[in-house]
Amino acid sequence: VAEQGRLAAEQERLLVEQERLTTERDRLAFEQAGAASERDKLESERDSAIARQDGAAAERDELAAKCEGLASDIARVSAEREQLAERSERLSREQGDLVAARDGLVAEQGLLVAEQERLTRERARLESERDS
Repeated sequence: VAEQGRLAAEQERLLVEQERLTTERDRLAFEQAGAASERDKLESERDSAIARQDGAAAERDELAAKCEGLASDIARVSAEREQLAERSERLSREQGDLVAARDGLVAEQGLLVAEQERLTRERARLESERDS
């Protein structure tokens, strides 16, 4: 009878241990499911971050290409500006030469007018002498 009581107590203890282990297994399974859900969430966040990073890299590359284009435009405009400055300087020198030539022609015209007036007076004098 004592042996039977001891076996019954052992059986009861084993049942309690089995329930405890079942509860522990269920708790661990629940935690594992939560961890899997958290892992899936983190993987999704990682994938989203990678997609954002890829988008930012594409935007960066696009901006870099635009910057290269702008740098090329700036270099072209600078070269054009330099050419225009040289052309303006050349035209300014040409204008100075033309003004000097015009001034020379005006002076020559003045001399010719004076010579014409002298010749007109000389002719008038000669005509006056001839008539007298």
